Amino acid sequence: NNIMDTLSESPLLFDMCKMGYTCKSILSGVNDSCTRIVQQCRETPQECMFRFLYTRRTPLHELCLRNGCIHAISAILQAHPSAALARDAHGNTPLHLLFMSQGRNNNSMS
Repeated sequence: NNIMDTLSESPLLFDMCKMGYTCKSILSGVNDSCTRIVQQCRETPQECMFRFLYTRRTPLHELCLRNGCIHAISAILQAHPSAALARDAHGNTPLHLLFMSQGRNNNSMS
C-alpha cells in the first residue's frame, strides 16, 4: 500500500495542482505559478504519487483535468514516471482526463 494513500490531508502538491497554477500565472504577475509546483516536486517527490481518498486521483490527474502546463506535468513525470499509468476511481488515467478537458474547452469555444 502506498504511504501517500494513508494521509488524512492532501499534501501541498496535490492542493496546488487542484488550484490550477499555470505558466499564464507568471505572465499575469500572479506569484502562484507552475514554478511552485515544479519546486514542490523536486523537494518532496513522494507527493507526486499521493492519491485522493475518494477519487483516487493523483496530482497528475488534477493537472491534466485543468489543462496544466507542460513544466508542471514534466516535473511530476520526472519524479514518478509511473504516475502516467495511475487510474482514478473511474478507471481514467491522467491522459484520459487531459483529452476530456480538451474536449470541454473546444466545445465551449464553438
